[in-house]
Amino acid sequence: MSRYICPLCSNPHLRLSDMSPTIESIYREVDDLVDDCNCQEAYKKLVSMCDFVNDKAEWHRKCAEVCYMVSNMEEKDQERVEWLKTGRQHALDAHELNPVSVPILKILCSTTGRLAEESGIREKISLGFEFKTYLDRAVALDPLSFELLHMRGRFQYQVANLSFFERLAARAIGTLPPTSLDSALTDLLELRFSPCKNRLYIGRVLHAKGDYITAKKWLAQAASASCDEDEPVEREHIEAARELLLSRVYQK
Repeated sequence: MSRYICPLCSNPHLRLSDMSPTIESIYREVDDLVDDCNCQEAYKKLVSMCDFVNDKAEWHRKCAEVCYMVSNMEEKDQERVEWLKTGRQHALDAHELNPVSVPILKILCSTTGRLAEESGIREKISLGFEFKTYLDRAVALDPLSFELLHMRGRFQYQVANLSFFERLAARAIGTLPPTSLDSALTDLLELRFSPCKNRLYIGRVLHAKGDYITAKKWLAQAASASCDEDEPVEREHIEAARELLLSRVYQK
């Protein structure tokens, strides 16, 4: 820290700018709050520094990521959706400011995709088309990202399993992308470290393909996972795997 000599007392003093917290130090405080699962407090701190930030794209990205984390901790569906909407808007603003940032595209995909899953049919399909647009941009910039491969595999599984009425609604909005369960499985199996949600979707794809023996192995791994009390979305993945394992085909 730089000091200056006071013309009145001739003693060295810290400059006022050096005594004020820097943007980097506040970001570190935000990271510490996130690590302690105080994500709502982290978001409040981010909002409080908005007027002092020069790199607004990075600020919006951090806000989007924290909002996404808060949504994953919400038990109530409506509150989860509101946090996802807020996070997605931050991600959209960040993408507008920096359209070639992969981290920004990733959180834009995450918030858009999760919001689609929490929405009704019409909005789900509309957001699904948007998600695919952002995902394609992200994959073009970072084709080996395991996070993006999971999202693409998950998306392909969901499109391949659209109901008849969902397909009709989708075709009224745009052209459905070509997908298959095999391509979904290829992407999902690319992850070296497979978290619970990825194991669940591998199991779902194999179940849809009729490979019940292999599906059961992956579903059992997802069903036996553990999570903290403040991770309701992760708990839902575990419960979904356990519920699917109750199917008649796995009771033999």
